[in-house]
Amino acid sequence: MAANRPQRSSRTANPKYPDINLDDLETWGFVNPPASSSPAPFSHPSSDGGPPDLKPRKKRRAPRPPVSFSVLFSSLPAPTADFLDHLTPHLSDLLDTRDTLRVQIARTDDQGRLMSPLTRLEVAELGAGLLEAQAAGPPSELHARLARKLDVQARKRLLSLPLPSLTPYLSLPRTTRVLPMAPPPLHPPPPGVLDALPTRTPYECSFARRLYGASAWRAGHDERLLWRDWEAHARAGWCALMEDVGRHHALMHPDRDSPPFSPAPIDYRPLLPSDLPQVHDLLARTFWLGINVSSSLDYAAEQCTIVALFKRLVVGVALLSSPEEGYVQYIAVRAGWEGAGIAKFMLYHLITSNPQVDITLHVSADSPAMLLYNKFGFKPEAFEVGFYEHYVDTRNRCGNAFKVRLRRG
Repeated sequence: MAANRPQRSSRTANPKYPDINLDDLETWGFVNPPASSSPAPFSHPSSDGGPPDLKPRKKRRAPRPPVSFSVLFSSLPAPTADFLDHLTPHLSDLLDTRDTLRVQIARTDDQGRLMSPLTRLEVAELGAGLLEAQAAGPPSELHARLARKLDVQARKRLLSLPLPSLTPYLSLPRTTRVLPMAPPPLHPPPPGVLDALPTRTPYECSFARRLYGASAWRAGHDERLLWRDWEAHARAGWCALMEDVGRHHALMHPDRDSPPFSPAPIDYRPLLPSDLPQVHDLLARTFWLGINVSSSLDYAAEQCTIVALFKRLVVGVALLSSPEEGYVQYIAVRAGWEGAGIAKFMLYHLITSNPQVDITLHVSADSPAMLLYNKFGFKPEAFEVGFYEHYVDTRNRCGNAFKVRLRRG
């Protein structure tokens, strides 16, 4: 049987792999063919009659034939039944050994991820994808660069040369795969530690009492309170004016006891009947006389109304017609409190409290409030000429309005 086997050429690429024929590698383009042993031709005599130039001219190397993708990335042969029978009992050990080896040869890239080189099966599958992309049309720049990297790795592997570094460049296509990193072990705390921790600090001993005061309502125990803002008063011009007035009074009358201006938060809560006189006065100063919003208490006041109070002073109000209609009737902020974020939070409360309907409103064509509505996603859908003609003096104020809508869903 062995005598009839054809003899292979003795020219091999590496003694470790005697089955790799060097002639085949030259045919495929993996190895450059040996240079011809014939002497290089000499140049012709010089034109001035001197001795000829004895320096041989360099022979131009023939271009390397392109490597076929079908040679580099040929499909693996299907395993036989005998091979599977011998492999099945040792499959788990082989997989564990493969994973251990892959972790040992892995490296960490510049992003802190654990990288491992592709296996030959993964290279073959990637090459098959490149072949399909090449058959569909001219390869893209990414496919060409990826094929070149795989080509270099295949050549070096066949010639037993060291492979490139596993750390990939961010600008080049990756020929490595990311290994899943094991999560850090979680150690439960010793028994009894969680039971010894305090579950709740009494209000009398808490930091909240030092911040809000001893009053239960100021401590935030009022169920009607929606939010308390401790930073808005620092942005309000009215508070800065009151502080300047207090300092000027103390400077001009040093013999008198002037009470200091005490800062306080801005509290947001639904509209109450006790707020109606201040709300009517605020709306009359902001829009026009004769506005009455008493009926807003009858239509889901917790969902459609909100007022902002500084101590006991109403500094802002926003009203929605009804949960079904979703029309903002009024939104106003007292003069001197602009820029404190009051209108922003009131509009945010009306939008989040009515998530099922579109929110619509009218805004004057020259009002800077349009910038606030644009931040929340309101889009103008109509321009109505003379919308405010029956309510304001158009000689001093613009009578035209935009109708804007916030679409939901």
